[in-house]
Amino acid sequence: MANGFYNNQELVDTIIVDLNNAIKEQMTGQYIQACRIVAQISQKLINLRNGIDNDLKNKDRVIENLKEQLRDAGAEITEMSPEEFVEKYGKKGGVNNGSN
Repeated sequence: MANGFYNNQELVDTIIVDLNNAIKEQMTGQYIQACRIVAQISQKLINLRNGIDNDLKNKDRVIENLKEQLRDAGAEITEMSPEEFVEKYGKKGGVNNGSN
C-alpha cells in the first residue's frame, strides 16, 4: 500500500475479504452490517475501475515519453502492431519460425 491507497491487486484482495465477511454477517443475522459491507464493495469496485483507467492512461503517457526520449537521442522509432512485427521479422513468442 503506497501513500495510504491500495494498488489494484491489493484492492481486489480487500474485496475478496469483504465478500467473505458479508456472507459471515448474513449467516449470523447481521443483515445491516452485511449491507454496509456490500456498499463498501461497490465503492471499492468503482475505485478499481477508475484506477485501471488511470493506469492505462498513464501507460500511454509513459510510452509516448519514452519514444520522445529515444527520438531525442537520435533513435528511429518504427510503430507497428504485434502482427506486423511477426510478419516482418518472422518470429512469434521469441521463436524463429524459419522465415528470416
